Amino acid sequence: MPWTPSSGSMAAVADGMTGRTYLERGCPVTVVVRWGPGGGPRNVLIRRADGHLVVRPFRGLRRPRAEREDDGG
Repeated sequence: MPWTPSSGSMAAVADGMTGRTYLERGCPVTVVVRWGPGGGPRNVLIRRADGHLVVRPFRGLRRPRAEREDDGG
């Protein structure tokens, strides 16, 4: 049976982060779902450009430069 957010031990969180594109070591990835306790994202399921799904810590993902400039930051 493939892994789905509902089969995990913690509830998945739908928010503004889901569906966003970030950079992982300079390569674009899309956040599919995030989960984790407390005040911030801990782990995220990402889809890499080659289609692979990977669970990794959110820490280290960066927003693309154009998106940062649009937000005024």
